[in-house]
Amino acid sequence: MQLALRGATIGSVRGPPSGVTACPAVSGVFDNARINYLLHNSAPHHECKNTSTSLRFPTGRSAPPRLCTNCTYRRTLTKILRTMNQSDKLSTKVLCQLLTGLIILLIPLSSKAQLFEDVELFPQTNIIKGKYYGGSGGGGYWSLEYVDSIGRVIVKESYHKKQLMLRRKIEYDSHNNKVFDIQTFDFNKSERIDTFRYEYKYDNNRIVYQYRKLSSNDSTVIELVENIGDSVLIYQEKAFYFRPKTGKTDVFEKIYTLKYRNDLLTSNEIYSKEKNSREIKTYDYYDNGRLKRRIIERIPEPEQKSFYVGGPGSDNEYYKYTFDSNGRIKKFYRIIEGKKFKIAVYKYV
Repeated sequence: MQLALRGATIGSVRGPPSGVTACPAVSGVFDNARINYLLHNSAPHHECKNTSTSLRFPTGRSAPPRLCTNCTYRRTLTKILRTMNQSDKLSTKVLCQLLTGLIILLIPLSSKAQLFEDVELFPQTNIIKGKYYGGSGGGGYWSLEYVDSIGRVIVKESYHKKQLMLRRKIEYDSHNNKVFDIQTFDFNKSERIDTFRYEYKYDNNRIVYQYRKLSSNDSTVIELVENIGDSVLIYQEKAFYFRPKTGKTDVFEKIYTLKYRNDLLTSNEIYSKEKNSREIKTYDYYDNGRLKRRIIERIPEPEQKSFYVGGPGSDNEYYKYTFDSNGRIKKFYRIIEGKKFKIAVYKYV
């Protein structure tokens, strides 16, 4: 059995809980994680070499071991990972990036679909505190985000109860797009600092080229290849992943066809050349421009039905929000088959 990891590639996000924090190099994702099973030859077992198999909180209570830095808990994914044959294709660090698609990414305060991660500004705000529920009663996960004088989040801290689990520092360019995302602290690997670097080219404030440096040998490039009247934009993405065992670099290519109406992204068709498959995402919005609904169609349909992990999720989701007097999101809900799940609550200082 082989797994295809299909995380969404659109939308910005806000602090997932510390135990399931997203890798900072990955673009923001609105959709929660999805796993799609594909029948194939069974693969050798794979265990992430980045992390010990047993972790403990400072209280002495055993913590569920995490897959690796910035990935989700192994107790959730261990059976899945044992079916993966990634060790001869990707470096461990890049595997962490890909597995981010398995994580529920809880709430985008911008709540607008997009290809590149959107940086929403929070003027007259110093700190944003988030509490995460994942559709249930929560598990003691919360975050602090520190805001600069312009309104950009420059430090993100993830906590489990009273314990700091992860801290990230973010630096931006003059267009307010991040150029450095630096993980300065990880409770499970305190001696390690990961830095992810971004470069851009612009045309009238539109990103026409993005380069992401994930590690010394791994990177991605996204480039605008066609603009049809500013209503249809076509981007090409190439991902370069080094194979340590063979000394070769794999190149994976995708084509994104983005359709806009009234400056809002209404459709994103993602074509994978490697798999010869398409994933079409369509979006509806509230009158205030916040995302209301997201639908995913896959062509061809996968042989086995997929499921979501980390929280409630569906290929057909609605979203609901409450706001404070400044129009900032206070509560975020995901609605699936008529049932409403509370995902996150935010306070602004």
